[in-house]
Amino acid sequence: MRNNIRSGLLFLLTALFAFALAGCGAAGSSGSSSGSASSSAISNENASGSSVVSEASVEIPPTSSQGKMYAIVLDSSDFSLTVQSDLGDTVTFSYTKKTDLSGLSNGLASGAAVEIDYTGKIQGTNGKKAKVSKILDSSKQPTAPSDALAAAGQVILAIENGDIGGFSEWCSFPLVYDNGNDSRIGTRQALISMKKSHIFTKSLVNAVSNTNLFMTTNYADGILLGRSEPNIVLQNTSDGWRVTGIHLK
Repeated sequence: MRNNIRSGLLFLLTALFAFALAGCGAAGSSGSSSGSASSSAISNENASGSSVVSEASVEIPPTSSQGKMYAIVLDSSDFSLTVQSDLGDTVTFSYTKKTDLSGLSNGLASGAAVEIDYTGKIQGTNGKKAKVSKILDSSKQPTAPSDALAAAGQVILAIENGDIGGFSEWCSFPLVYDNGNDSRIGTRQALISMKKSHIFTKSLVNAVSNTNLFMTTNYADGILLGRSEPNIVLQNTSDGWRVTGIHLK
């Protein structure tokens, strides 16, 4: 009988041991599965993060530096070229028959975006002592159309030169005049008869002169020359691109 009891206990212990081993195996398998799922999630997260970084990358456009200028043509005549750089500087260069212009698709028309390769130094607005070796179409393109930029160029030159008569030719009347009180200037003659200092204030001249024509601010169906204030509003009218507003305050 004792032998029977021993045999029974031995069988019971063996069964319990086998059951315990099976339980450990199942737990290990579950843990391995959970670990695989976590690795997969990390892998997907990393892949997602990589995708986000790729989508967030932005190509930075080139900027003028010593020896190369990105600019908008304001005026060109008799081997003299006046431009507005992407740094907001008005500069006049001289060029010669030896200057390489073969990279220009539309010549040096007002409003064209160009690259100017030169040697030497520019002193303020005077680039005539610099030697221009090449002028070509700009790889950096402005946001506004060329006809808007051509008009903008004439407006900038008129304001920098204090030429209220020339400025008035690019205005549409009645012209919004905001110096704190929103009013209208009815005719070109009325504009010309005003004190120049009431139109070409120091702050307006400075703001308009430093406009980066590659990155103009859109306003209604036009663009702004200058800052949020003061500024000049240039819009596409039935007579072409014209100044429709002067905002001093």
